[in-house]
Amino acid sequence: MVLANPHLYQAAQKLNKCVPTHFYTLQLLQRNYQIARKAHTVYAFGILEKDAKRVKGGTGWTVQLALDKGKEVYLFDIPSQTWYLSEHPYYVSDNSARLIAGSTFLPWNLKPTLHQSSAVLGTRDLHEKVQQEIKASFNRTFCLPENIQQLRLELEDFHL
Repeated sequence: MVLANPHLYQAAQKLNKCVPTHFYTLQLLQRNYQIARKAHTVYAFGILEKDAKRVKGGTGWTVQLALDKGKEVYLFDIPSQTWYLSEHPYYVSDNSARLIAGSTFLPWNLKPTLHQSSAVLGTRDLHEKVQQEIKASFNRTFCLPENIQQLRLELEDFHL
């Protein structure tokens, strides 16, 4: 878990926050680093900041950790009920002439489907619209005709 700390400091700098010193909160962020590190793709439900580069609140920490790892992040912005996709542009730093990786969120007109090894995360306050979109994401992924046979095979292992 301590291996996550340098990554937390990097995320904190980009989020304009301080790394929490309370043990419980720090432990949650360390766990979230592991989630972001292992996930192939991250699907987040939260609130996009006005600069379209960051996500508010605790969800923002995990999203930033995933972005710093170069992961693809889909964000469902709760206020606008819109999906966004992360983009990782590179730019040259003005003061050091170094190549820097940035990130921004662009509106995504398609509805995403989940990928294997996905992380789905977000707000504790699941409004009705958020619940509907989470269900729709799972339905888009698992209830497509081409996925039904595979789903049946996997459900056999659960003896349902």
